[in-house]
Amino acid sequence: MQVDPSTLVDSVNQIWILYAASLVFFMHAGFGMFEVGQYRSKNSSHQLSKNIMTWAVGIIGYFVFGGAVAAIVGGATGPAALDIAGAFSYQNGGSVDFTYWLFGGTFAMATASIVSGAIGGRSKLSGYVVYALAVGTVVYPVAVGLVWSGGWLAQIGFIDFAGAGVVHLVGGTAAITAVYILGPRLDKFNEDGSANVIPGHSTSLMVLGTLMLAFGWFGFMTGTVGSVFQLAEGSSGVELGGFEMVGRVAMNTALASGAGVVGAIAYPMMKGRSPDPDLMSIGMLSGLVTVCAFGHIAGGFGTIIVSLLAGFQAPIVENYQEKLGLDDVVLAFPVHGTAGIVGLLAVPFFVPGGFTLQQLGIQIVGIVVLGGWAAISCVIIYGILAMRGMARVDRKSEIEGLDSHAGDVNYPEFVAGAGAPTERMADGGEDTATDGGHRTDTE
Repeated sequence: MQVDPSTLVDSVNQIWILYAASLVFFMHAGFGMFEVGQYRSKNSSHQLSKNIMTWAVGIIGYFVFGGAVAAIVGGATGPAALDIAGAFSYQNGGSVDFTYWLFGGTFAMATASIVSGAIGGRSKLSGYVVYALAVGTVVYPVAVGLVWSGGWLAQIGFIDFAGAGVVHLVGGTAAITAVYILGPRLDKFNEDGSANVIPGHSTSLMVLGTLMLAFGWFGFMTGTVGSVFQLAEGSSGVELGGFEMVGRVAMNTALASGAGVVGAIAYPMMKGRSPDPDLMSIGMLSGLVTVCAFGHIAGGFGTIIVSLLAGFQAPIVENYQEKLGLDDVVLAFPVHGTAGIVGLLAVPFFVPGGFTLQQLGIQIVGIVVLGGWAAISCVIIYGILAMRGMARVDRKSEIEGLDSHAGDVNYPEFVAGAGAPTERMADGGEDTATDGGHRTDTE
């Protein structure tokens, strides 16, 4: 019995991409647990609502406009002819088109989720939903168009394998920009500018979320190889496609997750402090972010070295953020923004043919363009939301807890007006609710 090689190739590749897309979708559960564990119990339902709505509105926006915007930007800034009508062809394409569109959609929603965690505890659900929709329709697709759809950055030689720039730098930069626009939580900073540590309400949930994200990261990375088989040139047979590198990518993903942890805990240990699960989680994610840039070309030892640096820089950047009065609850910028930059700058050391200043310059240009686009777009969108009163909740709501306005209460025994004792002690003591924070200061 003969099998059409093209049918075999398409079928196996679709199975692989659908499997990888499922793992990336599962990362939303990881984002949810990682974020909610670092928030006050009285804000947990509100944060989980943001996680669900990110997918709900974002994936629809990516289907209606986002996929087309990526193709349009790629055509407008690259050598391919601009075909606006053809950019929407995926909406009525075949099974292969739908499958690869879905994989891209899961990446888009991961980008939006990065912002969600950074601004929690004081952001309005309505305003965030508008921003999540914008990420799926414009913010992320423009970055994709410039890099992965053959646009200008791709043409000058910018390298970003699995989204250290397109996903993480864009998401991390947008997150810190939104943090600046919204301002810190009410009790984060004292009058003298010193920062208060506000621990999350569940270390267990945070660590669970970290490991769920790390699990999904294997789909994020290995799915990016794109194919298992391809048609052999000049014959009717098949040969390995992207799977020629899949083992290297998987190995580097695992090594980066471990090295990131070691790098992150090295910093406080140098200061005479004991490492904690919060910082270990931050380090693991930082390592995973940085390897997205070069996981397809680096060796194991190179991956370990760069991931150590990515983990090491996270608590340092956190300290500078706090000195600037920036309240980034889940450290979205150190984990996704600066860790992504570390990975992108490391690419020239791994490219075939050896390090060149030209490739380093190209990587810097890409960092500036992608980071600048994320910041500018976020200023415009969240700036408008702030002017319309849709960005931040009022003082009373923030003190009472956002769950009281979310339609559901995750911990009713801790929320005033929910038919159970409140967090405020009967003798008039201070509110003991906890929220996300990290004990990594150098003082």
